[in-house]
Amino acid sequence: MSPDNRVQEVDVLTPHSSLLTPHSSLLTPHSSLLTPHSSLLTPHSSPLPHRILQPPDWQRPRGYANGVSARGRHVFLAGQIGWDEHGALVSPDLVPQARQALRNILTVLAEDGAGAEHVVRLTWFVLDRQQYLDASGPLGDAYREVMGRHFPPMSAVEVSGLMEPGAVVEIEATAVVPDEESRL
Repeated sequence: MSPDNRVQEVDVLTPHSSLLTPHSSLLTPHSSLLTPHSSLLTPHSSPLPHRILQPPDWQRPRGYANGVSARGRHVFLAGQIGWDEHGALVSPDLVPQARQALRNILTVLAEDGAGAEHVVRLTWFVLDRQQYLDASGPLGDAYREVMGRHFPPMSAVEVSGLMEPGAVVEIEATAVVPDEESRL
């Protein structure tokens, strides 16, 4: 905990059986998802340059963070859907589309030298809330396969439609790539 008792550094979140459980348009804790540990590591075991914000009296969330503090170059991505580099949807199904959307996020981030460890926010737009809830285990597996064990603040929102016909999920991302002098 920091001296002002408002920021707690939480580092590694280790997944268990599934990843995300949304409620009221936000991701909320689920008993079998993730547990925090002592050091925040990227998939390649290097310390992350930002801090997870956890109010001291709040229950720790599982599968996401309440907030994050970061310094550096900001990278804003458009919503990514589950299509390949040729603009074809990889599947009509939620999990394959989500996996591909996450891969697309990493591909765009790589254009600026960033990776999953730099993501500080994800917003998921889904067409079917119940389908999303029912797929929490496979979605968690797909998430960890692509993004590793990095769980930034996330929101999930059910929407009535997406712009691309056949798309069932769209994911927006924001990343912060630290300057050497701005590491927290």
